[in-house]
Amino acid sequence: MKYKLIKEYPGSPKLNTILTHKELQYCNWDEYYEPIVEKDYEILSLKNIDIITDLEGNDTINILLKQGCSIHSIKRLSDGEIFTIGDKIKGNMKSEGKISLFVITPNNKINVWRSTTIIPSETSELLNTIYKVKQPLFTTEDGVDIFDYSDSFYWIRKDTLKLCERMTLNTSHSVFFQYEPKKELYFSTKEKAEEYILMNKPCLSINEITNLTETNPPDWLNKELIKIVKSKI
Repeated sequence: MKYKLIKEYPGSPKLNTILTHKELQYCNWDEYYEPIVEKDYEILSLKNIDIITDLEGNDTINILLKQGCSIHSIKRLSDGEIFTIGDKIKGNMKSEGKISLFVITPNNKINVWRSTTIIPSETSELLNTIYKVKQPLFTTEDGVDIFDYSDSFYWIRKDTLKLCERMTLNTSHSVFFQYEPKKELYFSTKEKAEEYILMNKPCLSINEITNLTETNPPDWLNKELIKIVKSKI
């Protein structure tokens, strides 16, 4: 901890001199010295309603904060990690949540408020106790998160319902992979992909369907089947 001289005494250094704890020489030191709290953060951007402002200096930060802006993103100087409103985080509280607010404490620390999803509530922790929850690249149709190219998955072309088997991707394969949810459906296992094809690929004629029943199907069913088939021809 370092201290700044805020009041001179006989034989003291000049006003505003920075000293370490060992260099303090006056018994009533809290009257003469002010502790210097070194920040472990840098504010990167502020937000006012829907307008996000990137910052260039402390003077700008102080002015905008006084005008009602809130902190939108921040860098932790100890490791360079950047946190932004909406990021998923965990900390000492263990529960996962999204960052909802950054608050500067009186001793110049950052309190990070988050909204938890398990029990709807707001909790806060200091910036140096939290870490980001790793975000998946995408989530498959059967609800499995794919985090990196070392995960294996399968996909189906929407236009042909053809199964494309994609085993574990190495670095060279990942260069050519493009996530295209508008054209493809992704599954964590081959069985799930094949089940989707089985349940969704058109492969029976109207006669094949109606012949499955012992009695003639009602007219309304025939009309509906014809309507569906015509829409797919």
